Amino acid sequence: MMSTSLTGAKELDRKFDAMAKAVQNKIGKKAITAGAKAMAKEIKKQIPSRWKGLRKAIGHSVKRPRSGRMKGVITAKAGAGVGMKKDRRAKLVSAHEAKGRVRRGKTRPGVGQSAANAHWFLAGTAERSTGSRRVGSHKRGAKTRRVLNGGKVRRTGRLRPSGIVQRANAMGTPAVMAIMRGELARGIMREAANQ
Repeated sequence: MMSTSLTGAKELDRKFDAMAKAVQNKIGKKAITAGAKAMAKEIKKQIPSRWKGLRKAIGHSVKRPRSGRMKGVITAKAGAGVGMKKDRRAKLVSAHEAKGRVRRGKTRPGVGQSAANAHWFLAGTAERSTGSRRVGSHKRGAKTRRVLNGGKVRRTGRLRPSGIVQRANAMGTPAVMAIMRGELARGIMREAANQ
């Protein structure tokens, strides 16, 4: 359930509190969805034009888990690869790899930034090298070991976090909150009129 303090209007808060939980969740989910969509738009806005390929990877999602620790809690995310369907992700990765094959052998290595590797440029990476692969669990926080894969071993360095998401959060939060308040207020008035 969403906090009614978001509306900033006592009368709307009272109307909201009088509604059934299912209706509150419906209104809250719409408001949170509008906020997540606005934040994704702000992240895209912060991406420099020279990295415009990254913008395709930015999306948003809103979920309410049916089980687990967060059961029944509406959560939202915005960022690289978020809300992207598996087939769309595969298509973007395939296009990225094809671009790499065309460029291979030229003086400029790699294929640059795209939807296939957006998270590297947004969040940064640890020290990287070619010629090996990780084995074992790829779960967050799990320590994995690397084994040689027969390719050339070459250090490719480390990418620092871009700061794009942090800037988007700092600059976009006031507007996102205003959008959520507006959507919440409209939802309350709409549902109240139907009762």
